[in-house]
Amino acid sequence: MSKKYLGLALAISAASAAQAGTVTSSGKDLVIDTDSGIKVKTSDNSASFQLGGRIQWDYDATRSDDNGVDQTDFDVRRARLYAKGHFGDWAYKTQFNVAESDGAEGGDAEDLYIRYLGFGSAANLTIGKQKEPFGLEELTSSKVMLLVVAAAFSSAERAIIGLTVSAILKPPVMAVTISITRR
Repeated sequence: MSKKYLGLALAISAASAAQAGTVTSSGKDLVIDTDSGIKVKTSDNSASFQLGGRIQWDYDATRSDDNGVDQTDFDVRRARLYAKGHFGDWAYKTQFNVAESDGAEGGDAEDLYIRYLGFGSAANLTIGKQKEPFGLEELTSSKVMLLVVAAAFSSAERAIIGLTVSAILKPPVMAVTISITRR
């Protein structure tokens, strides 16, 4: 996977470094934001659509006179493209792997779900392939992790297929999650 995705990595890096801002149309009150990815939403926030992606790569240069090793390696750790948004009380997200360093060919869905938001802040209902909602490490995006890789002892799967209901009960403040899944 070393040099195969180098062109893709450089193109995504150049696109993310482009100047960004917010543009409002004169038509149907759409707001277009290019600050991080491409976001389009109605001015009353009743519907939205967002395209984006990320690429994370490693470069390793090793030189050792003791054992005669002199090598360099470029590896795409992960490259993902996503689309997400909402319409009324419904939200959706699709996220696909383009490449991963674990030998996967890419093209696998990381997230592929719809979510009902009609219960307000009291509860969410999510159906589809999603992150397993147990464990802080599983719910933390690789974009914001402090270490390059996750801990080896994390027992939860990255994504599950099923139905999840999450609720916040007040008072006292308590979160409840029920998940019916298939691995």
